[in-house]
Amino acid sequence: MFARYNLTPYFTGEKEIPSREEWAHICREATLLHSNQQWRREVASKSTLQLYSTLKSFPQMEVALRGGNNSGGRDLKLMVRAGVLPINARAAQLHRSNCYAERRRKYGLERSRTDPAIELEHAQRSKCKACDSGEAEDIYHFVFRCSPAQHQLLESKLHDKLQQLSGGVRLWEQYLRMTEHDRLRVLLGATFDAECDRPQCDTKEGEALTSLLRDAAIRAAIDREVKNFLLVRWRNRCDVAGVPRTVSFKGSFAVVNDPPPNARAAPASPMASSISR
Repeated sequence: MFARYNLTPYFTGEKEIPSREEWAHICREATLLHSNQQWRREVASKSTLQLYSTLKSFPQMEVALRGGNNSGGRDLKLMVRAGVLPINARAAQLHRSNCYAERRRKYGLERSRTDPAIELEHAQRSKCKACDSGEAEDIYHFVFRCSPAQHQLLESKLHDKLQQLSGGVRLWEQYLRMTEHDRLRVLLGATFDAECDRPQCDTKEGEALTSLLRDAAIRAAIDREVKNFLLVRWRNRCDVAGVPRTVSFKGSFAVVNDPPPNARAAPASPMASSISR
C-alpha cells in the first residue's frame, strides 16, 4: 500500500513519519495524486475521450452540466465532450470497426491488414451531407466550418459577452489567435489547469487567458451561448442532410430519435430566433 501511493521511504524508515496533522496531509495528497493519475490513464485509454482528456486534469463535477436550462444543448455539449455525437465521422468509424470485426470473425484476418473496399466506404460515409465541401464531418467541421453563418453569429455573441465581462482585457483577440483545437476546448469548458494543457499562445497572454477562463461569470456566458449554438447547429445540420435530428439519453446511451410524424419542419435558418431565447 505504501508503494502504491509512493510513500515507501516512510515505510522503510528513510523518512520519519511527522506529526499526526502533517502525516494526514501527506497521505491525503498522495492518495489524491494516485487517484488523478489513475483517472487520466483510464480516460486516455478510451478512443472517444481524446478531446475530453484535454479539458481538465482531474475529475470534478461542473456546474454547467447540472443546470436545467436548455437541456437539449446540455446533452449535445456533453456528447461533443465525450466524442460520441453521432455525426458522420463517428458513424463511419463505428461502421468500419464492425466491418473489420466481421471480417476477422469470418476469415481470421489480422486487423492490421486494411481492406481498400472498407476504407473507401469509410471515406464516403464520413463526408458531410449538410454542405458541399466534401470534407469529413468531424467535430471541427461541424462546429467551425459546415455553417459559417451560424459560427459567425456565435462568435459575434461571444465577442460582445467577453468584451463586457473581461473588463477591457483583450480576451477575444487571444481567443482568435488560438488554434482551432484550443478554441474548441474553450467552447467546451476547458479549465487549462495543467501546464501541459495550456493553449498555444504567448506566455503572458496565456496566463491572462487562463485566469479569465476560471471566472465563473465568463464560463457561464460561454456555456450558455455554446449550448444554444449546438442545439441550433445540430437541428439545422440534420434538417439540411435529411436525417433524424432529436437526441436524448436513455440509460447511459445517446439515442437519435425520429421526429414525430406530425412535427413541423424547422425553418432553414433558425439561428437568430433560437439563440435569442
